[in-house]
Amino acid sequence: MEINKQEFDTWMIALRSSKFEQGRGMLQTQNGFCCLGVACKVLVPDYETSGGMLMGALPLPYSGAPEWLVHIHDDFTDKTRKHLSSLNDKEGFTFDEIADLLEAVYIYKVLEER
Repeated sequence: MEINKQEFDTWMIALRSSKFEQGRGMLQTQNGFCCLGVACKVLVPDYETSGGMLMGALPLPYSGAPEWLVHIHDDFTDKTRKHLSSLNDKEGFTFDEIADLLEAVYIYKVLEER
């Protein structure tokens, strides 16, 4: 999967910015955002919302959503055997830790496809 480095970097900066409170279970809840919700918020300004909140648990192919973002959850799982949603929701990884892992896989390519 080919990612757009500029969009990816924008996401990494947003994850590390402390502008977004980390939430669990959905792209966005009243308590905050999951790591994928942050990506949707900064990369897809017209992402479908309900009452101003991002809908769903994973990015969907809405108009303007980068193709790589729609598929990154599955691609990351294929490469690492870990789900981004689980790292965020169940395993207690911080946004900084998730950003480090994403960069290791997609920028530094430390973890290779199996």
